[in-house]
Amino acid sequence: LVKDAETGQRGFVVTGEPRYLEPYTAAVQAIDRKIAGLEQLIANDPWPHRRFPAMRNLIAVKLEELKATVDARRERGFEAARQEVVSDRGKVTMDSLRVLVDEMNRHEESTLADRNNDAEKAYRNAIFTAILSMMLTLLAVGMVVFLQNRGNTERALANRQLQEANIALE
Repeated sequence: LVKDAETGQRGFVVTGEPRYLEPYTAAVQAIDRKIAGLEQLIANDPWPHRRFPAMRNLIAVKLEELKATVDARRERGFEAARQEVVSDRGKVTMDSLRVLVDEMNRHEESTLADRNNDAEKAYRNAIFTAILSMMLTLLAVGMVVFLQNRGNTERALANRQLQEANIALE
């Protein structure tokens, strides 16, 4: 959005046409809402949360510089606006903002990679646990079947012995 604001500002400075301010105006109106949403997204992560005030400050400084340039163009003409631009105040601020945002993006990518690794480990552990559980279940079923067959065999042997004993007693 800051880039959009800058694009609109530059178009207006060059042309003096108010229609070129549309991206600037739209971006300025949306920035506070986007910053609030971003702040909620990073609320639980201390690393970017500590850097957030610096980012917010750089955005405010950049928007002030853009507004000053737009106002200079409106009130004093092209040359006054050009002097604002060539002062490099806006470039220095934007470069600092880019560095900070790049750091935050790298941190997010690193965090995402760590979470993906954790998820893969959890998945492998779940698969291992499921396979182990199936094997233990099969072993338990096999033991039940074995013990039941052994019990049936012993019962059949005991019945035969009892029948033979009954025949011998008769």
